[in-house]
Amino acid sequence: MQMQTMIRFGKNEFLLELKSATVIHADKYSETRGGWGNFPVRSVLYTDVVFNNATDGTRWQITIQGRNLPVYQEQNVSVILLEHSVIGFIDQATSKYYYTRNDFNRMVPIEWPARYFWISGLGFLIIGAVKFFTGKDQQDSFTIPFFGIVATLLTAYLHKWILNRSFTKAIDHYLQDS
Repeated sequence: MQMQTMIRFGKNEFLLELKSATVIHADKYSETRGGWGNFPVRSVLYTDVVFNNATDGTRWQITIQGRNLPVYQEQNVSVILLEHSVIGFIDQATSKYYYTRNDFNRMVPIEWPARYFWISGLGFLIIGAVKFFTGKDQQDSFTIPFFGIVATLLTAYLHKWILNRSFTKAIDHYLQDS
């Protein structure tokens, strides 16, 4: 299955491709992190996968973190590429698709206004520090930067959630129609 289309997100368009491939390497392992200095201890599942394009021999090597996907060697799949990066695959035997990541924020070059909120949050922090060390009423000098930073964090996380949700819905819509 070879397809490509453009997905529109806001004013930007992104290339979405489906390419036939075979899984030539799939290795699942877990790493334990934490302990004495980084309490609590937790285990993270990793899957190293290498897809080989059926037509031109192009290989895509990815490491999937924290997702237990049904992937095995010699599996026939269609690789889902967004801007030439693997974001998922379709299992040809079951016709189900799986995302290899759930954060599209770092994959696509979108100018987002939330970075200005980060700058304003840093400004709130600096203003609060100056007022705290030079002011007489130290309690009030703490509340303004605190709520400014909380508003900054909430805005950034909300923007990230909206972006990821919008991309997932657009890709799901395209895959279900094709």
